[in-house]
Amino acid sequence: MNNLKLYSEASLNLQLHSPQGEELILFSAFDIEQSRLFFASSANNIYSTHLSSLQHERAWSKTFFAAHVSRIELDEAEDFITSFVYLMEKEALLVGTSMGLLLLHCVDENASQVVGGVDGGVRCVSASPDGDLVAIITGTGQILVMTLDWDLLYETALEDVAEDGSTVCDPVLSNIESPIAWRGDGK
Repeated sequence: MNNLKLYSEASLNLQLHSPQGEELILFSAFDIEQSRLFFASSANNIYSTHLSSLQHERAWSKTFFAAHVSRIELDEAEDFITSFVYLMEKEALLVGTSMGLLLLHCVDENASQVVGGVDGGVRCVSASPDGDLVAIITGTGQILVMTLDWDLLYETALEDVAEDGSTVCDPVLSNIESPIAWRGDGK
């Protein structure tokens, strides 16, 4: 890939809110329209920062950014963020949790709303390239494809089921966590 060139470089120093290094950054998302980065932590915090200074600099730089922190309040103490994605159409983050909640979190208003729930918890959420659909992998091994109005379009199993009812899967591959990948045309 000889045609790839570094546009700019920035260092981001986040001051995490949990003491003694107990909090870790787990996921990240990008809002390209407003040049914002979002990070989800193991303490159910959402950190957001603007990258507006990068738009004015085309040279290499080392810049430190301040981050705004939002706490995602979950009903169960054992519940935690398992995946999240930024939805441009909603101007919000779709957050999936281990207990199966799907939350729409508006960072600007620091408000969350439950938009759905799935059995077995949420393992992964991903928006289609055109931003019209959302795919969700559940803890029960289902892939759900939904519109941004939360209408279910498709549901399919990740693993095949044999005629006798047993699950047919590769035991090595079934333990591998991977994100959802969409084709460029959104399918």
